[in-house]
Amino acid sequence: SYKFMRYLSVFLLVTAIIAYGANWNYPEPDANRDVRDISFYQGPERDEPAIVETSQKPVNVIFMIGDGMGFNQVSLARYRSLGADGHLHMETLPVTGILRTHSASSSVTDSAAAGTALATGNKTNNKMLGLLPSGKSLMSILEAAEKEGFSTGLVATSAITHATPASFASHVESRYMNDIIAYQ
Repeated sequence: SYKFMRYLSVFLLVTAIIAYGANWNYPEPDANRDVRDISFYQGPERDEPAIVETSQKPVNVIFMIGDGMGFNQVSLARYRSLGADGHLHMETLPVTGILRTHSASSSVTDSAAAGTALATGNKTNNKMLGLLPSGKSLMSILEAAEKEGFSTGLVATSAITHATPASFASHVESRYMNDIIAYQ
């Protein structure tokens, strides 16, 4: 759909900028441009995974989430932008994570339960943020990093109170408790 392709294009662009820097000419905004045109996207110059120098300690960690994105969505983006044999920038990154995203209450998850699993390593019920199904509060990776004295932040293309980013900083029974989520 249009909305999906728009969000996927933003995710791919942000991934490319973070991984390789903005070294291509991105088109100027044009009201007459077809929003489905992704001809601006250029795949990586090489298809091999990036080499990681293991003797160096990481300076920054950026945890990026393509909300609602799985293997099928990545394949669609690859086919649409580069063809079946192409590789997206994110497919050349040296580390990739895969997880099962079903919630504690359903085989079909929502963003709150999936985000909590990503943020804390624990499954919870749909609609819950940062809590176990019992209601016990969970420490997110963002909170653990802050506790260790690291600088942290959340960046989102959605509202910061949306379930996925909120799962890293909130502890509420319902993802719809926007005022409390914003306060936390």
